[in-house]
Amino acid sequence: GERVGTRFGRYELTERIGRGAMGVVYRARQTDLDRTVALKLITPGRTGVEADVARFYSEARAAARLRHPGIVGVLEVGEVDGQHYIAMDYVAGGSLSDHLRSQTLDSESRLSQADDSVLLLTAPAGLWRKPSTGNQVEPDVAARWVSEIARAVEFLHGHGIVHRDLKPANILLDDDHRPLVTDFGL
Repeated sequence: GERVGTRFGRYELTERIGRGAMGVVYRARQTDLDRTVALKLITPGRTGVEADVARFYSEARAAARLRHPGIVGVLEVGEVDGQHYIAMDYVAGGSLSDHLRSQTLDSESRLSQADDSVLLLTAPAGLWRKPSTGNQVEPDVAARWVSEIARAVEFLHGHGIVHRDLKPANILLDDDHRPLVTDFGL
């Protein structure tokens, strides 16, 4: 349910910023350190099996040890009243998926016709599309993003972690439009 404005342990949930298969993500204020974080609350029952809970914590601990400029940092994991959570660095710019969707909507409203784009670059899928009337993402920007994402994924691989769900929704853009990889198998 909607929990904005409520407390969750030492966090105040200030805004719901995402929902996925594993749970809900809130922007939250960590009250003891007075900082903004992203707090992912795992859907109750989702990790109810003991083996799933053990795997969740094992993967979260591995992610929390990683520090790379292209990866969203995991600050802590835990449980409050039986609900498991992950506290992560808050990235204000939204997801690459949202960015591309807004570009498509802006483009469609200007053109007032459906986007009949041809996919030119497929890693990550849909990053750079060429509509019949122009680019949604400039080629040099798309190339830079793919390069930065690839470096982050290579770093994960070097630490024994394989991202099992790499897609534009799991790439966040910071205020400077720099991509950060998140949600890698947690």
